Amino acid sequence: PIMRAHAAALCCGAPSLSGSDVLNIGFGMGLFDEAAQALGPRSHTIVEAHPDVWANMHARGWASRPRCALVFGRWQKALPRLGLYDAIFYDTFGEGVAEFDAFCAVLPALLRPGGRFSFFNGFCAHSARLHTSFAMRTSACLGVLGLRCRFQLVPCEPPGEEGWRGVSGRYWTFDSYMLPVATLDEP
Repeated sequence: PIMRAHAAALCCGAPSLSGSDVLNIGFGMGLFDEAAQALGPRSHTIVEAHPDVWANMHARGWASRPRCALVFGRWQKALPRLGLYDAIFYDTFGEGVAEFDAFCAVLPALLRPGGRFSFFNGFCAHSARLHTSFAMRTSACLGVLGLRCRFQLVPCEPPGEEGWRGVSGRYWTFDSYMLPVATLDEP
């Protein structure tokens, strides 16, 4: 549900992503991308660096989807091949705050005016106080770059003990999620 909510939030109130160029940094399980595809973007570019995830994407037919472009490698090296986008989602497993900040710094060069940005807001997911502090810090940093950031509170139910069986790290434990949407100011 959270990834569907991210895709819907990037529509900015419109019923679809029709006519939008979408960029996703980090395919993971493909939940965001499935949701974004269902909303009918004009183009959908996915940057993925992990070889196993890349192989899974191909096995699931993502390379043959219409209006979908796949770019293998880290986003830092893919930047010269990327264009301008109306909606960008960022969810990279294994990168930290420094990489996230570096990506945010290039957002104004990747987003069209009025373009929207969101990310999986899983930083500091072990402490509600630190999680909220990180969200406010991110909002301020994006503001300096010309992006207005707001957070939508999305109710969610973390899995019970059975749902975490076999998972090495519990990545979400709160009963609500602060879904970020940042919009690049018009010139």
